[in-house]
Amino acid sequence: MRFRLRHRGREEEIDAKAHCTIADVLKQKNLNQETFLIKLNGKIAHEDTVLKEGDELECWNVVYGG
Repeated sequence: MRFRLRHRGREEEIDAKAHCTIADVLKQKNLNQETFLIKLNGKIAHEDTVLKEGDELECWNVVYGG
């Protein structure tokens, strides 16, 4: 299965096993899921969502502080 990942100003094509979740990808890329807002095909998604062929995954940094 192949999908596109965008994060930190970069975009890459990723080959992954079937039934791969967003959490699996974040773990593989060493991205802390608590510091990113995840969008799948333009909509906010939960990390337990299973990815499909051709999906577009975006990781947006969460900015917090005071």
